[in-house]
Amino acid sequence: AVVAEGARHGARAAGRVVDGLAGDALDLAWHRARAELAAGFDVVGDVVRRGAVPVLPLPYGDVPLAVALDTFVMEAAVHHDDLQAA
Repeated sequence: AVVAEGARHGARAAGRVVDGLAGDALDLAWHRARAELAAGFDVVGDVVRRGAVPVLPLPYGDVPLAVALDTFVMEAAVHHDDLQAA
């Protein structure tokens, strides 16, 4: 794939250029979401390095982020297996 001049994250030049990214709408959305997620992890990392324990506010109460991430990964794996079995 050809990379557009100035493109970030290796987006393909298959469509229009938006915010320096070139590619179709799904490709653009993927790269934006990936950048936002990486930025979020940077924020959490900074907070943890300062000694805080980040929590995820959920309807049933605040859950430590590490526990929430473990739970969400487990849930994703279980439901993926359910879909495969169906």
